[in-house]
Amino acid sequence: MARRTYFPKVDFSPASRRIGVRLTIVCVVAFALLTGLVASGRTRGADAAILEWLSRERSPILTTFFTAITALGSPTDIYLLTAGAAIGLALLGRPGMAAALAIAVVGGEVLSDATKLALERARPTEVTHIDAAWGFSFPSGHTVNAMSFWVTLALLCGGHVEHQRPRRFLVGFAVSIGALVAVSRLYLGVHYPSDTLGGALLGLAWATTVVLAEYRLRHGGPHPAKPLPAREA
Repeated sequence: MARRTYFPKVDFSPASRRIGVRLTIVCVVAFALLTGLVASGRTRGADAAILEWLSRERSPILTTFFTAITALGSPTDIYLLTAGAAIGLALLGRPGMAAALAIAVVGGEVLSDATKLALERARPTEVTHIDAAWGFSFPSGHTVNAMSFWVTLALLCGGHVEHQRPRRFLVGFAVSIGALVAVSRLYLGVHYPSDTLGGALLGLAWATTVVLAEYRLRHGGPHPAKPLPAREA
């Protein structure tokens, strides 16, 4: 008996998959270059200048707003959302999508933590921290979490939306959430701009990699075998 699914039979076009591959490559290369700049200390001056400017623009309204926004990338909230979304996808007949989402979130955090341990960059000291933060600074874990979860979920679901406009809205909205989380970490004074940029690049690269891999596995590899023509009697 065929597995029941509530998703329409729509999927990524070849052009969309090519864009995804190119975006992944660009993000990986940019992340590698940025990591080198951070390790050499070349971003420190610009990082400090931007943080100090943002600290002068703080206000009670903005502090309330960005404190709420930063929760959209917090590990606790992201893991709760991942569990709920993954269970929902499995109940809708898409266990592969559920597994992909979980892999994106857990794998993103593993990559983030590994990079933090490799660089051991200290947290900003130029401004007062509004939010509690611990551990190393590069890349921003909240930004990686936000991009890994929201973008992966949008791409997985968007692949089953027939029209381009809703697809673009889903992905654009997900990237916007990640960008807002990145800005919130700067405003709260717990990350440098290069930390959040690195987190965004790493999260985007990992999200697109997982979604492309899920597509390949679901369709039997990059070049699924074609059925042989029936022989004439």
